[in-house]
Amino acid sequence: MLRKLSLFALLCAVFVANVHTSHAAGLKGKTLYTQVNIYSLKGKSVTWVNYQVDSLIPVNTEVTVNYARKSGLAFTIKKTGQKLELNNKKRHSGLDDIAWANKHLGEEMVDLSKFTDFERDAIHAAQVKTGMSRDAVIVSRGYPPAHKTPDLNASEWLYWHNRWNKMAVTFDADGKVSGIRE
Repeated sequence: MLRKLSLFALLCAVFVANVHTSHAAGLKGKTLYTQVNIYSLKGKSVTWVNYQVDSLIPVNTEVTVNYARKSGLAFTIKKTGQKLELNNKKRHSGLDDIAWANKHLGEEMVDLSKFTDFERDAIHAAQVKTGMSRDAVIVSRGYPPAHKTPDLNASEWLYWHNRWNKMAVTFDADGKVSGIRE
């Protein structure tokens, strides 16, 4: 019985790995759009924590995936030719590189018209402001790091501006930003 269970577990793992690998292969060469504002570090990489330093890559920026693996992702900004690699720490982000790509890059542009003028202004400035919805905060600032904010329904999200400075965003019962603590 134990041998049958082990064989079943192995077959499941192989199936999942093959599905994941085929999806990764499908990303290579694909043109996608950033789904959130992303920052680059020294013009060479982006991080899983999305440190708010160096150059802003705005939401809806067109990119081409150079390669995509569970532990490796690189893309080129179509307009500028800038090549970027993902610097991911799966144990903290909770995502392998393909999952990160699926969350941050999409086939369609984000419909910014679903946000208020106030939220669109904040998104374009890559800022979080009191009164913004959870969805607007995600587009403006990206997803909060999962190791400190594992539940997007939590009343507080924690972000890092850089390695040393953090920002806590608090939400009211209606899902609107009620406070920002830096």
